[in-house]
Amino acid sequence: MKPLARHPSVKLTLAAALALASSTAAALGLGQIQVKSRLDQPLLAEIPIISSDPAELQRLQARLASPETFARIGLEPPRGLVSNLQFRVALDNAGNPVVRVTTAQPVEQPLLTFLIEVDWGQGRLVREYSALLDAPRTVSAPVQPPIQAPTVAPPNTIVRPRPAEAATAAEPSPQLAPVPAPAAAA
Repeated sequence: MKPLARHPSVKLTLAAALALASSTAAALGLGQIQVKSRLDQPLLAEIPIISSDPAELQRLQARLASPETFARIGLEPPRGLVSNLQFRVALDNAGNPVVRVTTAQPVEQPLLTFLIEVDWGQGRLVREYSALLDAPRTVSAPVQPPIQAPTVAPPNTIVRPRPAEAATAAEPSPQLAPVPAPAAAA
């Protein structure tokens, strides 16, 4: 009987499984969106491209997903500014590949939600992004005056009051009149 690993059909099955596993492991991905612009400015955002295969990057195309894809996922079809988003594969300041998302017009709403569709020849990816252009403002606590810690004098030291404390200490304290004792019952 032949060992199992030498059987031709097992070799073919193993080769197919390894090829499938390696193509899945090297699949392209997208990172978190990084918004570089502010409210009332044209949108400038970058989405990192995660890929270990330079050939994927050469064939990569990014675009706004079709209205049908929006509907299939359960989102409203793109309207207004979202329908005019522009996508371009570029390099960020560090030289890493990104999908640069821009608009020609200033963005007047603080949140843009859209679906991006990326195709690289060997696969297609659709992902939803929300670009937050104006972080919610937080209310800070009122500024408190600094609290001075009490000073502790070393043993056998005479502590002299500070001038402000001395003036307060020199003022006579109000005297309370003695309260007469209740009369004893005879």
